[in-house]
Amino acid sequence: MNKAPALPKTGQLHFFNNLRTFIIILVITFHAALSFVPGYTWWANDTSKNEIFGVVISLMDVFMMPILFFLSGYFVIQSYIHKGFGGFVKSKFKLLAVPYVIFALISCPIVSYIGLKNFSSNADLLSKSFFSFYIHYMASIFSLRSGAADLGLTAVEGLFNINHLWFILMLLVIFIVTALIFYIIKFVEKYQNKQYIKTENYLSKRHRMYGLLLISSIAVFYLVNILLPENSLFGDAPWYNVTPLFFFQPSRLVLYITFYLAGIYSFYNGLFTNDLKSEKISYWIILTFVSFMFLIKIMSDYYVGKVPGNELKIMYSIGHVLSAVSVTGLLITLFFRYWDSSSPLEKSFSENSYNMYLIHFPLVIIMQQIMAEYSMNNCFFDFTVILIISLTGSYLISNYILKPDRFKS
Repeated sequence: MNKAPALPKTGQLHFFNNLRTFIIILVITFHAALSFVPGYTWWANDTSKNEIFGVVISLMDVFMMPILFFLSGYFVIQSYIHKGFGGFVKSKFKLLAVPYVIFALISCPIVSYIGLKNFSSNADLLSKSFFSFYIHYMASIFSLRSGAADLGLTAVEGLFNINHLWFILMLLVIFIVTALIFYIIKFVEKYQNKQYIKTENYLSKRHRMYGLLLISSIAVFYLVNILLPENSLFGDAPWYNVTPLFFFQPSRLVLYITFYLAGIYSFYNGLFTNDLKSEKISYWIILTFVSFMFLIKIMSDYYVGKVPGNELKIMYSIGHVLSAVSVTGLLITLFFRYWDSSSPLEKSFSENSYNMYLIHFPLVIIMQQIMAEYSMNNCFFDFTVILIISLTGSYLISNYILKPDRFKS
């Protein structure tokens, strides 16, 4: 496959670009808030806490990454057809593998050093300069093993941890597998020969897609959670090392894959280039509200011991997935209706959103540490300062230093 055929026009979906930018901003907000969640162990520990942060991030955690995987799946066909197999794989290595290595070597040690200072009681490690710690940190790559990942232990012992970069490597693996499948089944030819029927009921097809996504996601999410302990359902679900350089959450991975496949299916069938105006926002708002209330009820019942194990897992699987699907449908509809534009500022944020994801994590942790030491003991004020500086700093560093197209080809 030396030359990819031309791509059929699908229109400029500015609302999807804006949605991706919005979700990246939510991810930064999510990380900025974690320091203020009662009972949650985080790299930088602020003594000022509030339960509101715990409730809000628990709900945000349900839908942010699934939507990012959905969008990744939606745009993968377009990228593959434009570049062909070889060009696609090469571009993804440049986009994902190169920054993974760079940030694993530069930003991750900074975050781990802060975590070490806050949580470790190892006098030998605490006495090390950052340079000495860096040597210890990088050498620990060779001592890590596959299996359950104790992220708290990595902070206490100053062990290698890729932090937010798990998403980057996960995408790379998924993209490579996708490219291989597309190449083997001659996907380009199948796509180019596909006929679209203008009279099709795209609203009905979209709803069938959402229904299939809901049922399949609940099934796989529940099947994985059967194997996990009850106390791992909420908050920070268990992480597992595949190699010393890569870890993931099994219960969330299956959900991400179903959303990614839903994105591919949606693009292939033109579900979001036709008949979007007929979507009823009010239905999605009601469904999102009901699913969130159901999920909060399940979590609150669990914490007071009202729900037994297997019943808890099936009810939580329904609540978690229903919330993720309903928020996805709501945000897509809202952004199409009210934010399908591309002003210079919107375009700039869209182009910088990926770099902002890469850059933000050490900025957030550093600001959390500073505010923990010099704050006014007001978690909402501290959070606001951390968020504003992290968002602004990430954007400015990306736009003027790293440059938006640094890792693109």
